[in-house]
Amino acid sequence: MANEDKRKPSFLRFALSFKSYGIALGLILAAIPFATSGLDLLPSYKSSRSILTFFASLVSLLGVALLFAIRRRIGNSVFPPGRRVLSKKEMSRRRWWGVIYPSILIAVSVISLIVYLWTLNKSVDRAAQKFAYDATGTSLYKLLETSDVGKARLFRLNEEVIGRARTVIRNKQEVRLRSVDFQSEEGVELVLGLTPSVDIPFHWPIEISYVFMFLGAALAFVWFGIIEYLQGELGLEDRQLLEDPYRVAPDRVFTVEKIYDLDPGPAPLFFTLSFSPDEDPPRLVSGPDGPWCMMHKNLLVFSGSGSEKDTYVWACIGTRGKQRVTLHTVTLAYNEVGIKKPVEAAVRRELESTSKQIRGERS
Repeated sequence: MANEDKRKPSFLRFALSFKSYGIALGLILAAIPFATSGLDLLPSYKSSRSILTFFASLVSLLGVALLFAIRRRIGNSVFPPGRRVLSKKEMSRRRWWGVIYPSILIAVSVISLIVYLWTLNKSVDRAAQKFAYDATGTSLYKLLETSDVGKARLFRLNEEVIGRARTVIRNKQEVRLRSVDFQSEEGVELVLGLTPSVDIPFHWPIEISYVFMFLGAALAFVWFGIIEYLQGELGLEDRQLLEDPYRVAPDRVFTVEKIYDLDPGPAPLFFTLSFSPDEDPPRLVSGPDGPWCMMHKNLLVFSGSGSEKDTYVWACIGTRGKQRVTLHTVTLAYNEVGIKKPVEAAVRRELESTSKQIRGERS
């Protein structure tokens, strides 16, 4: 049975393994119009409800399709093939693709929900000012601009009294904050139900936050689902990852005897590498990197030939304020090509020394 599963196309295996997530995602997307129009779980303008739910579903499905297209990139970043000891760069990439990126999507969804509700409240207040009127038939918007606005006035919408108009004067100045005090939830529902789509205040922030709310939630859900699928596809059990977790390769700092500063008052230099201690001989995970300036901990940059024959200038680049400047230069007997041979020989010696040290610790 296992061999038969392996013979199935990868996309078919993906579809079968991801079936439960696909069904759940479909239910979530299908529940968007149901939740907003049927159960009124999320308040919205009646005139724009249909287009919002359709657009949110469409964008979410397109986003999910994009995630399916890059699922191998996600898998290669979260589960680097064939090794548990990673370089700092690989470990950072694993953390970003496995946790931080989907967490950002969750944050986008939550923040969009907050922005949507806040903007909707402001929009309802503005819409009420525009369409409501008092007993004399005067528009509430005009009423709030008159000089006698200090008096609280009942206002109507669709022949029903739904709230009270008020203004606030700050610091004894003529800075008027027009607002509406609704007497009941029915007043808010009247505004949401009677406002035409073309007259909805702040319609763009409402629409964008609405779409991003569902888009972020759907993408985060599917992103975590893809990670679970890829873990199963690679045959990695939770117990394996707990007993043998991914970890950062240890660093090793070393010097190369032949590579030193030829200038008077030479600057001390060093090189770095990281290795896997689980293998014998230790596997080089990253590096060698260098030469580094020991005084400023900066990687030296090759700048060209020196003033004397067979000498070469390397620059230590740092920052002063907001500008990158050359802090000092180092003169070496090697250019960027010639330096590789002595460094590679030094790396072999370092790995051999590390291997003997590991064997001694194990014995």
